[in-house]
Amino acid sequence: MTAPVAMPEPYTPQPRSAPLSAPLPGGLVAAIRPLDPAAPWVRAWEELGQRALVTNPFYEAPYALAAAPSFGAGVRMLLVADRPPEEPGVRLVAAWPHRSVGRRWGLPLPVLMGWTHGYAPLGVPLLDGEAPAPALAALLAAPQVLGEPPRLLLQNATADGPFADLLDQAGTRRVGYWAHQRGMLDASSLSEAERAAYLDHLSGNRRRRLRRARRRLEAGGEVTFTLLAEPALFPAALDAHIALEAASWKGQVGTALAQRPEEAAMLRGAVAALAQAGRVRIAQLRQGGRLIASMVLPLAGRDAFVLKVAHDDTDPAAATGCSWSTG
Repeated sequence: MTAPVAMPEPYTPQPRSAPLSAPLPGGLVAAIRPLDPAAPWVRAWEELGQRALVTNPFYEAPYALAAAPSFGAGVRMLLVADRPPEEPGVRLVAAWPHRSVGRRWGLPLPVLMGWTHGYAPLGVPLLDGEAPAPALAALLAAPQVLGEPPRLLLQNATADGPFADLLDQAGTRRVGYWAHQRGMLDASSLSEAERAAYLDHLSGNRRRRLRRARRRLEAGGEVTFTLLAEPALFPAALDAHIALEAASWKGQVGTALAQRPEEAAMLRGAVAALAQAGRVRIAQLRQGGRLIASMVLPLAGRDAFVLKVAHDDTDPAAATGCSWSTG
């Protein structure tokens, strides 16, 4: 005889007539607030991003607020602070944008689900790097004291590194679904000779194909690579990126940024916000002066995320993998 499956208790939403706040142990305060660029705690949010245990530019205030008009429907901020967020001098120790959902995987499973979208590929919460363990403990305790679903679904969180180590040290129950390795290119610790041999692990056939692709590119004109860091150059670079993408297959099927003005505006706003802190680059590959590939790269410390890619798909040699590997 099969034992009955225990179903989760139904979730009863709390009234939303007033902002949610509740005390936590240690004199901290848990709060849920809407994404609001005019909120008095936005400055504290910015400061938390600067000292976070794991730098996540997509959860920091400038980027998140720029993305909110296009992707922020139903998104709220779970905050942990040393006082109510609206009080002067507030210091945030944790911040996590999320949505509250009543069903997951076809089951009545109320969860708080981390905010990710096509332009936000990392879901690690912002935790005070000066005291990350108490910040994590408070963040995990916050939903229950606020009358929210106690389960947190951290989409696209890292499976290793400081945040994963912190979860292990806390003895927190966690299950990883669809675990995968992120594509990484790290040559920071390599010598000049080691950098030159970085692709030697590829098969001989693959290396020959890359060499042929490079010769084909160079046959059409001088190939140059530029990494733009000056904010004044970004508007024109984004115009060129959007035009290049629109001329590709994405334009033919209607998914290019040029056909999605809200997303294009979001990208421009996010790049402008990151540029103020010097935390974005735009990489360009040109052939005989003609743009054939472009990447938008938000920076997080020494890491760069490939946020958006466009390339000239009329020539297979300019395909993204070939052009960036050979360029």
